[in-house]
Amino acid sequence: MEEIADGDAKGVVAYLFAKKDADSEVYFNFTITCNGRLGRLFWSNSRSKEDYKYYGDIVVFNSIYNTNRYPYPLVVIYGINNHFCMFIFACPTVSDEKVKTYEWILNNFLETIDAKQPLSVVTDGASQMRKAIKRCFLNAKHRFCSWHIQRNLISNIANKEFREGFKNCIYRNCSIDQFETKWANL
Repeated sequence: MEEIADGDAKGVVAYLFAKKDADSEVYFNFTITCNGRLGRLFWSNSRSKEDYKYYGDIVVFNSIYNTNRYPYPLVVIYGINNHFCMFIFACPTVSDEKVKTYEWILNNFLETIDAKQPLSVVTDGASQMRKAIKRCFLNAKHRFCSWHIQRNLISNIANKEFREGFKNCIYRNCSIDQFETKWANL
């Protein structure tokens, strides 16, 4: 508590400046609101940048809410390698979920990864994030997270047989023709 007596936001920013002094590849950016509070914070380090070079073809954007006393979402930007190990590329936190805010995140991400755009981006499907992805990652394919699809399927479809058939379509490895046949039968 003594370390954050002057404000935890100031402490975080001071910490990131110290990290930048120790590692010139650390990237961070932040904005201050008109009230003098931290509005947005984006950070990534040299290891994350190096990991992105190897595992950045598919990027996942995952927003985490209500995990602490702050109402701001933490957006974890990560990838997964061929051994199913997760690599965190960046961790921004923001005070709102507007298209402009997501564009700020994506533009900072592009800055830290030397503008190498991912091939695919996986999200929960939030409309604001979809719009920002279209504007910032011009050639990336946007995919919906299968966990969110599964959750929505359970919440909105009562027919258990349909749910099982749907899961069989999306989770089983098959050719395009096999999928089309399964989908038509479903």
